[in-house]
Amino acid sequence: MERFRETLAECKLSDIGFSGVSFTWERGNLPETNIRERLDRGVANDEWISLFPLGRVQHLPFSTSDHCPLLINTARVNPYSRHRRFHFEAWWTMEESFEEVLRGLWGSSSGLLMEKLKVLQNERNDETLARIIDTKIHLNMEIEKDEVYWEQRARVNWLQYGDKNTTYFHKSATTRRRANFITKLVADDGKKIVKETELQEAAKIFFEKLFSFDGVADPKRILEGVDSCISPEMNEVLNSPFTADEILVALKGMGPLKAPGSDGFPALFFQKYWQIVGKDVLDFVWVF
Repeated sequence: MERFRETLAECKLSDIGFSGVSFTWERGNLPETNIRERLDRGVANDEWISLFPLGRVQHLPFSTSDHCPLLINTARVNPYSRHRRFHFEAWWTMEESFEEVLRGLWGSSSGLLMEKLKVLQNERNDETLARIIDTKIHLNMEIEKDEVYWEQRARVNWLQYGDKNTTYFHKSATTRRRANFITKLVADDGKKIVKETELQEAAKIFFEKLFSFDGVADPKRILEGVDSCISPEMNEVLNSPFTADEILVALKGMGPLKAPGSDGFPALFFQKYWQIVGKDVLDFVWVF
């Protein structure tokens, strides 16, 4: 190791940084033997760093090997990107043990719906690490779960889980991600904006104008030309409290893998495990 450090110093090579998880190597199938270290890294000299000042190494997901793949990215990286928030994965529902684990965690948690959902987003401890390792072992042999994983990201709702076309889902998800990444904007005067700070400022100004107003006309005068079509009886029905059955019907009508809310749980989670979480959902809805 000392010779390696001397070689780095002699060649004037320095660490160029990374993004992703903090480790590149993981070994051990039990919590007490699990070890995670950053063994692999990218180094470069001053000339390379000057040529690619935004170059970074990205730690990619891995499951089969104990080393994660490294991707060197010399393109611009968004410095304002936030830490990836929790996101419920559709393939978790295919684990036979998931419902039992969910039932146990849900039953042992106190508080309202949002507090119980936060419990499900807990950090790694010995118990969750053991489940993660066990899931990795099974995941390597279950291609069907990989298909569901990419279908969720592709938002392709007209294909069913049975279509064995993982490559298609992968390409769809990649295309959607590329389309959602803004690299250039055109201002009202035709000027092209490419700098990160200017992109954010342009977007901020656009939406400030979009949601601002100079005042509105008298709403009573606006409604003078609109004929009333809601009878008192209809209005009473519309204002009556909704029932549990109506909530469940509305939930079942949602796309299971549509974009989730800020809690990271899509409709699929509540549809599949309504018998466990339904009461808390109803209590939450009726309170608010």
